Amino acid sequence: MHEEVAPSQPSAPAAPPGKRGDPRRLANGAIRADWVRLVSPRGEHSVVRLVDALHEAARASMDLVQVSRTQETKDGTLAVCKLQPHGAAAAPAAAAAAPGARPAAGAAPGGAGRARGRAADAAKEMRFSPGIAEHDIAVKMRKVAGFLAGGKTVKLSVQFRLPHPSKGEEAREAVRRGARELIQSLVGRHEVQEGGKATGAPQYGRGEIYVSLAPRAAPAPRAPG
Repeated sequence: MHEEVAPSQPSAPAAPPGKRGDPRRLANGAIRADWVRLVSPRGEHSVVRLVDALHEAARASMDLVQVSRTQETKDGTLAVCKLQPHGAAAAPAAAAAAPGARPAAGAAPGGAGRARGRAADAAKEMRFSPGIAEHDIAVKMRKVAGFLAGGKTVKLSVQFRLPHPSKGEEAREAVRRGARELIQSLVGRHEVQEGGKATGAPQYGRGEIYVSLAPRAAPAPRAPG
């Protein structure tokens, strides 16, 4: 199996995009980087692709917030991002601007759901399986084209189940090859070529092979600070 290779680390940390607590920090779909050094709420670090970090934020009902300027590495751009509760990055500034102010009625409920929605809205995933009919592929790829046109990143995933090792390595490799050929054909379709681009080569995960797509005409993020 191919292993995903994380980018090399820059020699020195970059300055943050804004002052601590600055509500103008880039978050969710406004982040532009190939790779993310993801910091969990427990302080755990991992290096993942941006689309995977966005999916992780959506699953956790949190915001993905960039806390350093994007840096260049030999393997692509890298940004340090944290998983934070919805609105946490803006809370200190809001409190300083209006000390003692009460939140608007109905503002508190549903915060976690809104955070999940914001992160999920920035990244989409489309799943396929070997043997899928061409009609079903066409329906799914029209949705992918719509996501890309809307400026969203998309994860194309071909999911498969390997035969038991007793069936032999040749049978297992045949399944991998079929999944690999399908993901390559998906990337080559006009829906992807016209509206997006792969951010890297297909990668193997547990029971899947996937590739991340970025919109070809993504809007530029607002200058930090």
